[in-house]
Amino acid sequence: MNLKNKIVVSLISFLLLFLALFFLVIAPIIYQLRKTGQAMREQEEAAISLEKRIEMARDFRSFYKKEKENFSVLDNIFINPQIPTDFIDFLDETAGGSGISVNYSLTAPIKLEKDPWPSLNFQIITVGPFSSSMKFIKKLEASIYLLDIQSFEINKADVNDNNAAETDSVKIKTNIFAKIYTR
Repeated sequence: MNLKNKIVVSLISFLLLFLALFFLVIAPIIYQLRKTGQAMREQEEAAISLEKRIEMARDFRSFYKKEKENFSVLDNIFINPQIPTDFIDFLDETAGGSGISVNYSLTAPIKLEKDPWPSLNFQIITVGPFSSSMKFIKKLEASIYLLDIQSFEINKADVNDNNAAETDSVKIKTNIFAKIYTR
């Protein structure tokens, strides 16, 4: 072989050795470095996300401590669906304080898709003087319970109605159909 061919063969050998070194050693190291860097970025993002969640939990704890009384009131907004005695006692006390008689009936708890919470349907029938009945209705609307009045009827009460209180004013009969939300 002449010198020129030896140089070309040496260059080609050196180039092949360099390419083999690059693709077999250096390229996998670079790939591994990129992969490790990506994993480190993901871990850093996860750590930052976790720190944010921890900070939000701390903020919520302090908010909850400040607003604990309001949360207890919020808990009382919804009635117990199995034993709605608190709401029934409220109806009886309010009717007695307003000077009217009250009858009520309720349905089993239901959860409609369009409703945000389960509910009980109450039918509340009152008989008494107009002003007392309106006082009862205002107290019902201003109560702590979350309710949605579905229908409301006012009629003149029968004179022979056993539920009517004996006074000189005009007696009315109200029929209220309301949805009371439960826990």
